[in-house]
Amino acid sequence: MKKAMFFTVAGAILMANAAYGQKLVAQVPFGFTANKMDLAAGQYELNAGAPIPTGHVRLVDSARKSVFLQTINREYSNEAARPRLVFRCADGHCALAEVWTADSVGYRINTPKVRPGTNIKMATVYLTRATEGD
Repeated sequence: MKKAMFFTVAGAILMANAAYGQKLVAQVPFGFTANKMDLAAGQYELNAGAPIPTGHVRLVDSARKSVFLQTINREYSNEAARPRLVFRCADGHCALAEVWTADSVGYRINTPKVRPGTNIKMATVYLTRATEGD
């Protein structure tokens, strides 16, 4: 009985770790700013549900360079929502404003200030599960 329970718990832990190890990718079709850094259009990767240290989000671009972004707060959604990157766009330039993971946790990121009266639009790029070859 104890042996069976041990294997059940061990299996659950392995399955949870496997889920954390899944990669999410987004193809961002435009250049953008994140924490005062200019980033090029391209593919970016985020680990799905990976424990992210409070105050930081890690993106990896297609050249395998890591970008650590300081966040200003973390939010939780009661609804199951698709993982995504949310951009705040003004004056022809976009800035990464939020990162939402597969477990409905959102991380807000500082964006540049805009002049009062500036037309602001939001753009969303959804993250998808990476295939084996990615």
